[in-house]
Formats: sequence, C-alpha cells, structure tokens
Amino acid sequence: MIQANNPVITARKALGMGRGELALKLGTTYNRLAALEHGYMAAIPLDFRPHMIALGVNFEELAAAYPAWKLAQAAAST
Repeated sequence: MIQANNPVITARKALGMGRGELALKLGTTYNRLAALEHGYMAAIPLDFRPHMIALGVNFEELAAAYPAWKLAQAAAST
C-alpha cells in the first residue's frame, strides 16, 4: 500500500521522531508501528491513545483520518 499522506507518518514526522523512537514512546514494537504506517491495520490501536495524547497528538482526529486515508488508498489502487 502506498504510504503517501498517511496521517500516522505525518504525525510522527511532525513530532520529529523516527519509527523506532515513536514505537518506544507508544509502548509497542517497531514492527507493529511499521504495519500501521504501511496500512496493514484497520485502525489505530486504542492502546496508542494515551501515549499519543501525552505526545500532544490529537488522537481522535488521527484515528478518524487513518481509515479515511486507507479508503483513499484503496480507491487510488483500483
């Protein structure tokens, strides 16, 4: 899946973090975050919520933007 405009990647870059650093801050693995960034997950895991909020990310906005991005990617690939 194309990663362009993935809201999770956009948020990570806005935080100035690499994937490994953000994974650590989220209390998850690099591979789980990579799966999310590649669009392999249906939604942003809810266990990321408190960590994202602590980092200053609007989780609700991000959680709404992610499935919209996935739909746009699916439409673009047909």
